Amino acid sequence: MTFPKPFSEQTVLITGASRGIGAAIAERFAAVGMNVVIHYRESHEAANEVARSCMKHGAKVLTVSADVKSREQINKMQEKLEQRDMVPDIIVNNAGISHFGMLSDVSEEDWDLVMNVNLKGAFLCTQTFMTAMVKQKYGRIINVSSIWGISGASCEVVYSTAKGGLNAFTKALAKELGSFWCDCECRSARCGTYRNDGRISA
Repeated sequence: MTFPKPFSEQTVLITGASRGIGAAIAERFAAVGMNVVIHYRESHEAANEVARSCMKHGAKVLTVSADVKSREQINKMQEKLEQRDMVPDIIVNNAGISHFGMLSDVSEEDWDLVMNVNLKGAFLCTQTFMTAMVKQKYGRIINVSSIWGISGASCEVVYSTAKGGLNAFTKALAKELGSFWCDCECRSARCGTYRNDGRISA
């Protein structure tokens, strides 16, 4: 097994980190001394505010904008991180959107948007950055899910489906990457954690 680098030498990329859960995750990683990449799509000033909070902990911080639905933009983000020597050892796929409404009222555009942000975004970010993790035989992929991905929620069929897909993506990928000492987990309130042995724990 390849042992992880010290926290001060590890970089974490958090998508959707300009506010809410993503911002809190970014600051928590900064507090333990990791280098932090704060991803956002449009909220430039909000991302900078999170960056300033992280830098108070002495962390090396970079903000980067990209649409997680776009492979082209994710590739550009990868190039920027490589140029700054901040290729992530840890990815937190946090970017997501919800949709509330009866399934009968859901448009095809609504469906595609929720799936593309919540599920395709995680796929693109993971696929782009996992190669470096496999090469160094160490990495962590943390997917932020929801209890609705397990139990489902009335009037949130689209969101529940996307998060259920993310749970399945996580479980399968954990088994695929386990032999490379790369861990893939799924985190959410009351949802539990899927690790590379395929188990779920509270």
